[in-house]
Amino acid sequence: MKVLRVALLSLAVLRAMSTVEAGPRSDVFIEPATQAPVSILKKTERSADGAAAGTVASENAVPIAGAWVSAVGSAESMLTGADGKYRLEHLPAGDIAIVVSASGFESMVQRVVISLSRPAVLDFRLAVKRRSETVEVSGEIPLLTTGKELGVVRLEPRQIATLPSLGERDIFRTMQLLPGVSGTNETSSGLYVRGGTPSQTLVAYDGFTVYHVDHLFGYYSAFNMDALEDVELRKGAYEARFGGRLSAVMELHGRSGPTDRWSGSVTASMLSVSTSLSMPVSDRGSLLIAGRRSFQSPLYNNILDLFGTNGSGAANGGGLGGGARPRGGPGGGFGADTTPRSHFYDLNGRFSMPFGQRDRLVVSTYAGRDDLDNSVAFTIPEFNGTLPGGVTAPPFRISGSIDTSDISNWTNRGASITWTRGWSARQQTKFIAAGSRYDKLTDRQSNGQITITGNTSGFPTPSAGGLSNAQYESNRLDDVSLQVEHSAALGLSHRVVIGGRYTNNKVAYRFDTQLPGAGVDLPDGGFRPTDLNQLLNRSDSGALMSGYVQDEARLGRLTVTPGLRVASFDRTAETYVEPRASLGIKITEPLRLKGGWGKYTQVVNRIEREDFSNGNQEFWTLSDGATVPAARATHYVGGLTFEKDALLVDAEIFYKSLDDLTTFAPRLRPGGNAGEAGQAFYQGSGTARGLELLIQKKVGRHSGWISYTLSKTEETFPTLEAENYPSSQDQRHELKLVDTAKFGGWTASGTWILATGKPYTAATGVSTITIGDGSRTVGFPDFGPKNGARLPAYHRLDLAINREWRIWSARGTVGMTVFNVYDRQNVWYKQFQGFSSQLVETDVRLMGRAFNVSVGLRF
Repeated sequence: MKVLRVALLSLAVLRAMSTVEAGPRSDVFIEPATQAPVSILKKTERSADGAAAGTVASENAVPIAGAWVSAVGSAESMLTGADGKYRLEHLPAGDIAIVVSASGFESMVQRVVISLSRPAVLDFRLAVKRRSETVEVSGEIPLLTTGKELGVVRLEPRQIATLPSLGERDIFRTMQLLPGVSGTNETSSGLYVRGGTPSQTLVAYDGFTVYHVDHLFGYYSAFNMDALEDVELRKGAYEARFGGRLSAVMELHGRSGPTDRWSGSVTASMLSVSTSLSMPVSDRGSLLIAGRRSFQSPLYNNILDLFGTNGSGAANGGGLGGGARPRGGPGGGFGADTTPRSHFYDLNGRFSMPFGQRDRLVVSTYAGRDDLDNSVAFTIPEFNGTLPGGVTAPPFRISGSIDTSDISNWTNRGASITWTRGWSARQQTKFIAAGSRYDKLTDRQSNGQITITGNTSGFPTPSAGGLSNAQYESNRLDDVSLQVEHSAALGLSHRVVIGGRYTNNKVAYRFDTQLPGAGVDLPDGGFRPTDLNQLLNRSDSGALMSGYVQDEARLGRLTVTPGLRVASFDRTAETYVEPRASLGIKITEPLRLKGGWGKYTQVVNRIEREDFSNGNQEFWTLSDGATVPAARATHYVGGLTFEKDALLVDAEIFYKSLDDLTTFAPRLRPGGNAGEAGQAFYQGSGTARGLELLIQKKVGRHSGWISYTLSKTEETFPTLEAENYPSSQDQRHELKLVDTAKFGGWTASGTWILATGKPYTAATGVSTITIGDGSRTVGFPDFGPKNGARLPAYHRLDLAINREWRIWSARGTVGMTVFNVYDRQNVWYKQFQGFSSQLVETDVRLMGRAFNVSVGLRF
């Protein structure tokens, strides 16, 4: 009888393998098998209260990340994480087939009996795919996976390949289309999550921290998608095993190539070329190398629209367009003459090798660099003026030109060694040694000529202060860390994680500038910058030690994850206790209630350097407990998810309190004391609150989502501003639409974003001050309340079309993106300059309409 049961079960498995769509990966193959009866695929009518859990690994017990696990006759499916684990819930009681597929491995189907009393445990060991006659299995992967866990979103690079992208497919840009993540920051790939800044989101790549995620003014992210396997974003109230940031966590897992064959890819667009190559090592491991390089194509300036048309533009470090209009008198715009030169590159390497049946070693490296020469020559708008002091006299006329040398570069480097030891099917330990470096340099100098014509009787010796401009800024951040983490499954209801981490950081920052009007020499109307004045020079180092423990407990319909993280930082001589907890309750089959709470601390902070005239900048520094205290946050999150068949409706509300925030606001004035400006650090607090709504259609000819965010983010710095004010990233309403449609071999997609404008500090006029021996005056803008005005509303439509086809055993792709289809002139920020009694306001605009075409080949 036992033999008969085994034979019948084996026959059922073979039948299921021949007909079941083996996971929604278009590149998955399975061997031909006998046709199975349709009855095997019919959805059961039984109550769905059971669950199945386990691991997916290779034949030598190495966990497989990114494997697709789905239950036949149920809508339940998921991707495995870095540890190869999966858990399917809401399964019908009784006999059911579970299908697993992963790139480079043979698909596998196993049957299991689901009970309502406890989860079924079912592990998979996949064989490496061998070349043979194969039958392609079609299926679909949703563009994103979310809703089951509080604030967690998962993506694979291949899932978002068809979405519009100015550069290449970009997971960071896709994340910006989600609720709670700002989608209007074209000049940054960083994530503004629930009122937080990109520096408050931890970006971890295979265990090392990446501190700057931008290439090419932020239109590219720093990561090559060909080197990534999958990405997870946690938007808030995340568990205790993550620390060091106030807002969110983004985990990027590198890709390992197949162990039985060579593979690779080549992709070219109008801005860059990327390539990857993977090779087997000793039939068990693999080595993957990937790289990208931008190039200065003939359409480079047109695509980036660095400076506006018709001679409008503003000299600024990274402005992407502009339109100047002087107030208080006639005049034209700045006449710009520029030939920007810029390029970037990045390189990834990943070596993965199992040792024996229990151990695996992964070595991952990354290096990227951007170089920018944004030098520009532009003319000062010609306008009429009157004598200082309001003296009645015939008018005079001022005109001139300025040459600005603007050089900047930034680099990212990182590496990690990860050793994973599997003690048993239920316990494993992970050791990580990692390091990274971020380095940025900006060097800007201006030289020019002004001319005063007309009546100059009684006019002071040349009065053209405020035109000099010289600035030097550098920032370096080093990070070295050691981490150990042990996870254990205790019975069928608990998964405990315990670990510790040691991190040593070194940060250096220098900021020198030429104060307006200070020591300016004007022989015959000319001017030149004099020696720079040092405003800030910080060089700090510090060690952070932390330990954490958490338990994921599944108790019937209730899932609870309590945790505790304790950290100690030597520079502040403080210990930070951070309790956290989250829960999920399955109310009915499709309806789930979830919530979370937690405390968070950040000692490596990116400080905003206030600059009303030219746009705010930021720099990294360490907390010292006095000038820069450790920033703190408390999260409160609640949500409700409805998921049935292909429809997902997910709503979350959040409240975040922020304390011990720091800003640097020297608020320099002509003739000011540079030494005093270096002490201009201010401490404050803030709040962020909001509502997020996501409606997703996961599969079908049309798939995509609608997301809406209602939020409010405020800051309070009592010694800087008397009243509360909106933070620079505050955005009350943001609506985003994403749609992907399939027509034969073609895929068309579109995204549309509509959002209220961000706040800025408006200039109200120009004041003049006499400097030096009293023979010179300079003009400088006067400003109203901080962030008291708002930019115009932001909206943009992007469209794309893609085609994929087979070329023998390879895959070819071609795609075209139209960015900003209706050429919306969105404003990035405003610049203000004072010339004599004139206030010149410049709209620094974001990119207009642009086109990009890409072709690729994968083998």
